[in-house]
Amino acid sequence: MTRCDICITEDCDGKKNCHCDTCKHIKKCNKVLRPVIRITRKCTQQCRHCCFSCSPDQNDHMSVDMAISISEFFKLYDIKVASIMGGEFFCNPDWLKIFEILLPNLNYCRLVTNGDWAKDDTFLKQLSPYKDKLSIAISEDKWHSNLYTQNAIEQCEEQDFVYTVPSVEMQHDTILVPVGRLEGDPSGIYGMFSTYCSNPIHHYSFLIDEIGDIFKCSFGKLKYTNIMNHLDGTFPEKFKKFNQNFYNKSPMNCYQCNYMF
Repeated sequence: MTRCDICITEDCDGKKNCHCDTCKHIKKCNKVLRPVIRITRKCTQQCRHCCFSCSPDQNDHMSVDMAISISEFFKLYDIKVASIMGGEFFCNPDWLKIFEILLPNLNYCRLVTNGDWAKDDTFLKQLSPYKDKLSIAISEDKWHSNLYTQNAIEQCEEQDFVYTVPSVEMQHDTILVPVGRLEGDPSGIYGMFSTYCSNPIHHYSFLIDEIGDIFKCSFGKLKYTNIMNHLDGTFPEKFKKFNQNFYNKSPMNCYQCNYMF
């Protein structure tokens, strides 16, 4: 698969003569498939802003068999960058098996977590074989309990894991998107006036959920196919056609998009 196969902004009339092999800007090119993999909707917390409406009562889990299929999907389309999240990843009883299947195929993975695993030190140690390709995004804000955030930070530092925590700018209502538990709530300035996927780096992101369904939006909106339909090399064509159609429509914000689709 080449970047031309998924390019949704091509102006070459299908000639594919952009010469990626000699392009000086190839390392900064955003035309790379960047999936978000959700392995469970079960969570240790029930945050009011959760885009997936996760909670301790949810029991949607990715199976090991689905992880194997996603691994095949990664290999087929040369996917090397992904995010893995929940819910809370360790709430999936097979989380470690799933990681052992998915992570070896990636060069970089962002693992999103609330840090509740850090009440003991066993979880991070199990991920140590993959520390060189992991960046652990630890949630710390007014919506989460933050009970074990500091523990998580300390364990990451002690075990030499790369980690991030939200900046002050990322801890207020203006960044909230009106999906999930916030659906129908127009209070967030972001949702009313901004568009998450207008950022070029998000043009090539998409969500794969627990059963392999693919959504245009990383927040779980606009389902348009399933990975099982594309273990034959046909995903780039589907991705390109769907996204070109989406972006060719009149510009809209997250709030409008949520209700239009």
